[in-house]
Amino acid sequence: MTTREEKELARIAEREKAMGRLAASDVASLLDSDITSTIKMDEIQAMLRIMSVLNVMPTMAEIVQRQLVRHLQNADLTINFKGLEFFQRLTGPEFTNTFARNDNGPGYMTPRDQAEEKLFDYSNTKGRTGKPAVQGVLNRIRTFGSYTSGTNPTFRHESRPKYAALNFSGSTNGPAKLYGKSYMVMKEYIKHNCTFTDKDSFGFINDADAGSKVANFHNLHRLIINMDERKLRALYNAATGNTLPNANVGGMTDYIEAQLHANVMLNRDVAKMCVSRSEAQTEELRKNYEGFTKKLGIQLVYIS
Repeated sequence: MTTREEKELARIAEREKAMGRLAASDVASLLDSDITSTIKMDEIQAMLRIMSVLNVMPTMAEIVQRQLVRHLQNADLTINFKGLEFFQRLTGPEFTNTFARNDNGPGYMTPRDQAEEKLFDYSNTKGRTGKPAVQGVLNRIRTFGSYTSGTNPTFRHESRPKYAALNFSGSTNGPAKLYGKSYMVMKEYIKHNCTFTDKDSFGFINDADAGSKVANFHNLHRLIINMDERKLRALYNAATGNTLPNANVGGMTDYIEAQLHANVMLNRDVAKMCVSRSEAQTEELRKNYEGFTKKLGIQLVYIS
């Protein structure tokens, strides 16, 4: 292969990568329009749920709603990881998704794709249409985002989200401990490239109305409407300082999930790494974390 051919292949690969990222941004943009269109009704439904579940007086419902939304907006956006495995799974300066890493085995990719299709409709199974510009966006999302069991030759992993969670309860080891007792705290602006769901996205595989339950930074009322009562009580306690009973969210999947529809660069987008001492017991591993965070300008904190 000649140098010219190599350069041409590299150019094509970079273009396809950029198109995958553009498709991810397209998904978030289309959702923003849908989510914004229902915000007034969502606010009303959220207040009704606050009154019925939390026994808040009607005269206080709007005030409490604003407290809960503000608390969610201010909560740390975190990505849990296993401290012992972080450097083993690190493939470069970019935080990638499972489609890029392909490290969860063949049985994982099908349900992951099914969940994301239910939430974000990459294949346009709902038959959305629009003006030529909108149709072009829909076509781009389908071209680069439709996985079709791994058979789509134009699929780009950059089109699919990365996953994080809102640490609304201030958990010491982060909200998604299923994935490790250590976690990264993302910078605030990342939240604006996210969508949010009241539970893990796998819980939407069989939900025909999944798309209507997706929230974004400016309409987090949808989380209040859809989260289970125990989680809503926990959010209320965390936001107001109250101590309602039946509000424990200590389980492995008791989190509000965030889907990041953009590329994530560790040196640019991570504010802090909170590493569990139980997952970094050796001096060598601690030195690795200290050198890594110092090099990238990331704050390092050791936690229990």
